[in-house]
Amino acid sequence: MARPKKTPEQIADEEERTSSLGLLRYAHEYQRAADMVKRQDDRSVVPYMLVAHSLELALKAFLRSRGSTLDALLNLGHNLPRIHQEAMGKRLDRLWPHAAD
Repeated sequence: MARPKKTPEQIADEEERTSSLGLLRYAHEYQRAADMVKRQDDRSVVPYMLVAHSLELALKAFLRSRGSTLDALLNLGHNLPRIHQEAMGKRLDRLWPHAAD
C-alpha cells in the first residue's frame, strides 16, 4: 500500500522529530513492557512480540544515528533480519561485538 505524498516541509519536520535517541527510548520502553508482561504471565507470547519490536527500534535507532533517513527506515518495514543486515553494513559490530551472533 502506497503512503500518501508528503510535502517537503512535512518530510523535514518528521526527519527532525525522529531522532536516534527517541527511537532508542521507545526500544527501552518496549523492553520494560515485555518484562512486566512476562512477570504477570510467563506463558504469554506477548513478551516475545514486545522484545521483537524493541529490537527493531534499537536497530533502527542505530541506523538513524548512522545517517539513515526516516524514509529508509520505513522502507525496511518490520523485517528483523533485513534491519539487522543493514545495521551490520553500517558496522554495528564495532559498537556491539556480539551483533554478528
